[in-house]
Amino acid sequence: GGGRELVCMAYLSYFAHAYLVKDAVVPEQIFWQITMRYSRRAELNDACRLGLLKYLAAKKERKREQSEIADELLALYTEKNIYFAFYRQFEKKLILKYHLYDKFFVEYHAEPKGRIMLHYSFDGVHYREEELQEVYDGIYVKQFILFFGETVQYYMVESSGGEPKVTESGSISNQNVTENESSRYGKLNELLLHEALEETEALKRELKNYYGMKRVTEEVFDLL
Repeated sequence: GGGRELVCMAYLSYFAHAYLVKDAVVPEQIFWQITMRYSRRAELNDACRLGLLKYLAAKKERKREQSEIADELLALYTEKNIYFAFYRQFEKKLILKYHLYDKFFVEYHAEPKGRIMLHYSFDGVHYREEELQEVYDGIYVKQFILFFGETVQYYMVESSGGEPKVTESGSISNQNVTENESSRYGKLNELLLHEALEETEALKRELKNYYGMKRVTEEVFDLL
């Protein structure tokens, strides 16, 4: 409703941050205002831009302008190697454009600048340990590339001034064949699917095609 720009931006940033970090329910007008400012190329902070991107990812139907904004913001943050689990909510076009079809994410929300250890296993027996990277204020993300049928089991150990404790456990899996079937990743997924379905003839045919493509690639392209 007007007022000093500094106060307006503080208001928008507060709600955008709460939505991004805590999944807070915020007034619809918040993202309408942020969109208006983005369209005018006004200066926006990461809280507003990322909050808007998460909001657009959750929208099932978007206007053309909103889709263009989502495209621009995805380009901005993937170029910086900043990824969030909500990226996978976008439609096929953007999933393919930003090579998200093979990426799966474990995302954890905690206090900023914490020490979160991720323990994960591909076979449910042998676990690896890795400190989660904080990609935004209190949001920690680990990225995995999974083929069809692969599952990662994990649990979190958080240390915050006391004894380490397990705070969360779960699993992520890839049960979908990639829609980017012309890529090597897509071809390998097809092979795994045929094997799982015991489609012997189809498996032999796809193996022949895959190794033919592999041989041509090795002959045409040189490693840099």
